[in-house]
Parts: sequence; structure tokens; C-alpha cells
Amino acid sequence: PEQMEYRTNGFQIFDITESDTGSLVYEETPEHFVRINILSEQVSATQKVYYLNDLRPVVSDLFDGIQLTLDELQKEVYWDSMNTGWVQGWAPMNFDINRARMLEYPWRYDFVFTDENNKYTTQYPGTRLYTLDNRLLRSDYFLTESYPFYVENKHFIDDSTGEYKKLEIFSVDTNLNGQFDLMEDEILIGYPYYDNSWKWAATLFSINFQGMTEDQMPRPGDVFRVDFGRPFAPMDSVLFKVASAEERGVSTAEDLDKIKVVPNPYIMTNTMEPAVRNNSLNQRRKLMFVNVPARCTIKLFTMSGYFVDSIEVNNDNTNGIVHWDMLTKESLEIAPGVYIYHVESHKTGNKKMGKFAVIK
Repeated sequence: PEQMEYRTNGFQIFDITESDTGSLVYEETPEHFVRINILSEQVSATQKVYYLNDLRPVVSDLFDGIQLTLDELQKEVYWDSMNTGWVQGWAPMNFDINRARMLEYPWRYDFVFTDENNKYTTQYPGTRLYTLDNRLLRSDYFLTESYPFYVENKHFIDDSTGEYKKLEIFSVDTNLNGQFDLMEDEILIGYPYYDNSWKWAATLFSINFQGMTEDQMPRPGDVFRVDFGRPFAPMDSVLFKVASAEERGVSTAEDLDKIKVVPNPYIMTNTMEPAVRNNSLNQRRKLMFVNVPARCTIKLFTMSGYFVDSIEVNNDNTNGIVHWDMLTKESLEIAPGVYIYHVESHKTGNKKMGKFAVIK
């Protein structure tokens, strides 16, 4: 079953402008991460778990001119009682939850009520069933009854049906009359699993309609929801868009006076230098030019006029950022000092010169 046995221990960022699957542009894992973005905890003598820092914002390195901040991250699971209840309709149904096991299966569950011609019948063929607390005798429960509702896990799809996975349902002979009575017997919902034979994993929920009248019963289409606060799961994603200059109301006309070098001065322990700050990130040094023309040539010189390197910029019209790897044209590391940059626009022929410093 869909048991949660992990904490969120990293993240990946994909550029999906070209396709739905996108291309990976940045990631952090327990093997490669920035500063204290990922923490660890020894849970046993042989096992250590990793998780995204929930004590402070997680701030990525710069990628494609972007820096991402993740805040209010969840380390562990909790039952979200504030978001548990009726989302469609209402009925005075009696409901209980297995507090000892619920954190192992912390998903969003919808109890969807149906009409008389669309009842749900459990598919579980095994034995050894349990209430929220205790094991049941075989004579205490019913396995083949139908129910006017089903319970689906809103996080997982059943490959055989293409629908959300449904939990199994059975009932307890509460009034001990040997037959199922919808208005009197306790109904239990949970997970089975298969290990050479069908076995019961956990009973998570209990409901009953005791003390209710027919008029008070849930109507077809009514939905009761149980939800949890949880770390991000592998199937979770967040979609964000970087607005273009036009969308931000920024003119795309060339203004070479706005060209800047970031950072300036460049210090070897600057936050833009991941390899120095975190030895587990083996990335190259890089300097960023911002507000440059989309198509231009940047030439770099020492203060004595020695030609160091050149960059041919061929961006789209809304992209004014380009990175330099801080290597000479011979692919050697540059020395500390003051450097001159010369920018010439291919579109207008306008030119701009400026300086930046590299400090060891």
C-alpha cells in the first residue's frame, strides 16, 4: 500500500517551456546541496535520514539568472483536522481515525457517497482483520457486503482502471445479529497488501450511522474528506513562471548604461561560488553580466590592455543575462585584479565599457 516511508530530502527544477517533461536545470540531493538546505537525523544505529531544512527558508544557488526560495517546509506528518470534514453536503455521521497508524498513510482521502444503483463492494479476499485497536474473530465481520460509498486516495492512480485508488471496506457485526445492518454496524476502511497471499496492513478509519434517521443519511454526490499535512511527495510539483520583460512592463529597448557585473567585486567566497561554499557541489566559478543586449559581443581585458576572453551573446529578446566562466581564452584560471569589459551591440552598434574586480 501507499505507506509513507520517507521525508522530503531534495528537489529538482525543470524547464518545461519546450515540452511537458522538460529538461532538468537544477537539483539538490543529500549528496549535493547548498549549505544547510538539507539536514540529517540519525534514526537508528545504521540508518540516517535526510530532509529539507524546516527551520529556515531553503535558498537555491543561482541558475539561469533565478534564485528559488522554499519556505514553511514540512518535516513530518500531522493530521490536518482543520481540513477534515464535509466538502459537499453534510450528515451527522460518526467518524473516527486510527491515531496509531494514520501517520504511515498521510494522504488525502475522499469518502464519496453514491446512489443505490452504484454501491461499492470490497475486493479484499483475505482474513486477519482489525478494528482501530484490536484483531477481529472471523465471525465478527462481513467481507462481501456492498456500501453506498467508496473511499479513494487522491494521490495515487490505479493503473488497471485509470482512476484514483480505492481503499477496502468491511463491516463489524456490532449488534451481533449475524447480518449486516447499514444503520447499526461499524464500517471500517483500510489497506491490504499482497505477500504470496492477501494480508491486511492497517485499518485507518471507522464510520457508522448509528442514531441517524434515513432522512439524515448522506446524499449521492456528498463527499467527506480526510487530509493530512505532509512533506512533499515524489508526485508533488509546483509550477511557476518567470515573467518576460513585456509582462513586467519593462522596456526591451537597449540601454547599455544599465549593464552591470554581478557580483562586483567578485570575492572567492561569494555566494555565487558554490564550489568554495560547499565542497560537495563541484561547480565552476561564474560571473554574471545583466542588462546586456540580446545579441552582442563582450570582450574582456586586463587593466594593461591584455585581451583575456570574449563572449558572443545570442539570447532571445527578453533575456539580458549572460554568464562568464572566468577562464581566459586559453581556458586558464584568471588572476585576481581589475578587469575591463567592452560590450558592443550587434543591433545598434552602441558600445559600453566598464570595470569589475576579482579579489582572492
